[in-house]
Amino acid sequence: MNAQLNAIFSKLQVRGAVLYIIFILAILSGSLVKMYIDVQAEKQFLYNALSNSQALFQYRISSKEIKKSVEEIRTSGLDLFKFTNADVYFLNDKGSPIFWINNNAESHIFEKNAHHDIPNFLSNKFKKTRYKNLENYKEFFITRVEVDNQSQRSIALVVQRADLWLNQSINTLPITLLSIVLISILYLTIGSSNKKWIYNPLDILIKHLEYESQGIGSELSRDVPAEWHNIFLELEMSKDGKNSQLQQKETEAEITQRFHAQLEELRWAKSQLEKYQNQGTAPLPSNTFLTDVFESSNIGVILTDEDNIPKFVNNKAKEILGKGIQPKSEEDLLDIRKIFIEGTDVEIPSDQHPMVLAKQSNTPQIAKALEVYNPDTGARQSVCICAVNLGDGVVCFVV
Repeated sequence: MNAQLNAIFSKLQVRGAVLYIIFILAILSGSLVKMYIDVQAEKQFLYNALSNSQALFQYRISSKEIKKSVEEIRTSGLDLFKFTNADVYFLNDKGSPIFWINNNAESHIFEKNAHHDIPNFLSNKFKKTRYKNLENYKEFFITRVEVDNQSQRSIALVVQRADLWLNQSINTLPITLLSIVLISILYLTIGSSNKKWIYNPLDILIKHLEYESQGIGSELSRDVPAEWHNIFLELEMSKDGKNSQLQQKETEAEITQRFHAQLEELRWAKSQLEKYQNQGTAPLPSNTFLTDVFESSNIGVILTDEDNIPKFVNNKAKEILGKGIQPKSEEDLLDIRKIFIEGTDVEIPSDQHPMVLAKQSNTPQIAKALEVYNPDTGARQSVCICAVNLGDGVVCFVV
C-alpha cells in the first residue's frame, strides 16, 4: 500500500511542480505581452505629444530665415524635450537638422562640427522625402510630423528602442515579482498541505480498497487504529460470510460444539465465583496506607496473583470495567464490560489483552485505542490499559 501511495503522491508532486512552472511561464508571458502593449502605447504617446506640441506650432509660424528661426523655436524645443525625454530634431525642407537636442545637449546648424553628433544613418534617414509618422529604424524609434504641406519642414522625435522596453519593464517588474511570489507561496502551501489534503485521504481509500478486495466490506464504514490493523484484519476475515475462501459456513456439528463451549465458559464463570467466595486468594490487607491510596485513585488499579486471578480491584477499575472482574455475587458476574477496538464492533482478543501479554512476555504492555462498552448506558468510554508483570502477579492500570 505504501509503495502505491508513494507512487501516486510522487506523481501528484511532479504534476504540482509542472503546474507551478506553467504558471510561472504564463506570468512571464503575460508580462511580456503587457510590456509590448505599453511600448506601443508609449510610441503613440510620443506621436500625440509631438502633433499637439507648442514646438510644432512655433516652427510653423517661425521665420524662413534659419538663424532667426532657430532662436524662435529653441524654447519650445527644450520644453518638448523635457516633456518626452526623447531627442528632438527640427528639420528643414531638405531633411537637414537646423536645431536639435540629443544626449541632453542642444546644437544648431551654425556650430562647427555639430553635425558629427548625429549618426550618419539618421541624417540619411531624415533626408528621405517618404517617411512614416511612426517607424522603427535600426535601434531607434522615430516619430516624425510635418509642419505644413507647403514648406515641407518637419520635427522628429528619436528614442532608442531599448530605452522604451527598459522603461516599461521597470514599470511591469513589481507586479510580475508580486505574482511570482504569490504563486510560489501558494505552491509551497499546497505542497506542505498535501499530506493532510491528499496523502491521508488516499491512504484511507487504498486501505479500504485492499480490505474490500479481500471480501471485508465492514472496514469501509470505520477507521481502525493503526496498532490494531493486523488483529482486526484477522478477525474480520474469519467472520462468517466475509471471505468464503477462508472459512466455510458452520455445519450443525460445529454449531453444537460452539454451544457446548459456551456452556463450559458459563460453568467456569460460576466456578470462579465459588472460588472467590470459598477458596479465593488472600486479598490485600485492608485499612492500609497502600490500599487507601489505590481506592481513592482516579486510575483503575487491578492486582492479580500468579494465575491472573484478581486479588485487588479498586473502585475506579470496577467503575470502568464492571464489577464482574472481581464478582461477589451472581449479579456481579453479569456486569462484565466488553472491550472493543476503538471505532469498531470487534472485541479485543483474550490473548491480546495487556495482562496476558505482560505475563507471557515478562515485559510491560500498553494497549491504546480501546473502548469499554457500558450496557447500562449504551455508551462507550475510551481507555488505555497498561500491565506490568511483578513475578508473582500482574498489576494493571486502566485510564
